[in-house]
Amino acid sequence: MPPMHPLIETLSDKAQTLYLGVREVAQRVAGQRGYCKAVSQVNFFCPGELVADALCMARSTLYLKLEELKAAELVEARAHYVTYKGRTRADGMVWAIKMYPERPGAIKVPYDALKKLYRCLSADVENGRTAWKQTRCRAQGANVGQSKEQPTKQVQLQKILTWALPPFSTQNPVKGLTVRCDLEGMLDLPYVDKQKRATAVDGAARALCASLGDAGGL
Repeated sequence: MPPMHPLIETLSDKAQTLYLGVREVAQRVAGQRGYCKAVSQVNFFCPGELVADALCMARSTLYLKLEELKAAELVEARAHYVTYKGRTRADGMVWAIKMYPERPGAIKVPYDALKKLYRCLSADVENGRTAWKQTRCRAQGANVGQSKEQPTKQVQLQKILTWALPPFSTQNPVKGLTVRCDLEGMLDLPYVDKQKRATAVDGAARALCASLGDAGGL
């Protein structure tokens, strides 16, 4: 293992865990997107509570240590907002990660990254895929039939990657479709029941991106 950069060594233990965890995610995201190895900053989307859950960290601790990383100019993270049922709501966070601590300069979440649509919140709510639902279900499952001895906590970066990358990049690929079939499916959307329309739109968009080979198009 290469020696740790002196700047990282000055961080608290939890801040080191947070930085090294999100930087590893950023490296995998960069590889999936085909970035060059010299890229200085990588951005990705993921709710803060899921990052905390994946790194076995309390949410309050995550936000506290995030401030430490911001002061060190290693990580920046800002809330991402969408319109849901006529109201503006936060659906997650956009993270900007400095890949090389030795390089000078501040880290900043780009404006266009905050305006990009990463998920369909309506479809996530309808299908129980929200971050709140996922972390709550895991917490409840851990309490069912749990012995007095606490299970060993283990970092699980895959939890972050399932949000940072499109589903067809981290899970089973979308069933092969032609662009023509995808377009025909999109033309059928106005005739889908209103209650199921959000899920249909989400599925059509993902299928179209998959068939075009545009993994970052969502």
